Amino acid sequence: MNNYSLHSGYNTPLLRYWQSASCTLTGDNLIYPIFISSNDDSKDDIPGLPNQVLLGLNNLVEHLRPLVEKQLKCVLIFGVVDDSVKDDRGSAADYGKSPVIGALKLLRAQLPSLILACDVVDVFVFLGAHIIAPSDMSEGRILAIKQLLHKNGFSRQVSVMSYAAKFASSFYGPFR
Repeated sequence: MNNYSLHSGYNTPLLRYWQSASCTLTGDNLIYPIFISSNDDSKDDIPGLPNQVLLGLNNLVEHLRPLVEKQLKCVLIFGVVDDSVKDDRGSAADYGKSPVIGALKLLRAQLPSLILACDVVDVFVFLGAHIIAPSDMSEGRILAIKQLLHKNGFSRQVSVMSYAAKFASSFYGPFR
């Protein structure tokens, strides 16, 4: 097997479509943000983000299933953890009870057609993230991520999404 890949990390039709020259805006172009709480039973409105809910794992599939049935294709997962488990290294994202880790496992099992995007934490790739979206964008960050994906055999299964695509979108407004 050679070291070159025709599709790189664009291993699904949706990811390849996003790379096309098409300018038609459809639901396939949109990514739905979901906010996952470390409280498994959470289902709370998020002030400042209309129609968005902070969800616990026990409410996640119930919330997303009707949207997937209406052709939702991709979600961007944001984990929300208690301040008590936060540290300077962000290690709460990589521990076993991380809300993102729980969401990845649950969504891969219950809604397998859904494309899953999340921030960069190595374990997210191993748990089934389709897209890594690094939010810090330090110099050389993308190269380092792509090299790590290639080294671990994920260069054909995981895409890297620049946050520039998010910042340039008028849909990003509520996050500013």
